[in-house]
Amino acid sequence: MKHYIAKVGMGECMPSYCEVFDSASEAAQALVDSLDLISGLDAAWLRSYWFIELDPERDGNEYASIEECWCAEPWVHREEWARDRKDG
Repeated sequence: MKHYIAKVGMGECMPSYCEVFDSASEAAQALVDSLDLISGLDAAWLRSYWFIELDPERDGNEYASIEECWCAEPWVHREEWARDRKDG
């Protein structure tokens, strides 16, 4: 099942935000809203290229990205599911 994963994080670490969406535009809008991207250029770049570099000092993260995925279990990407598996 095709879905899109929105992520925010630092380098090679586990993302600090990870959520699944039915479309790339929904994923991009969620990231734009959650990161409060005031610069139209940043928002446009994210929507077009599915990736932006962030300022760790200003944003607390290094990147925001969107990935297309075709796995059969989209819920495994959800932040809550991963947290529950780790705590359980």
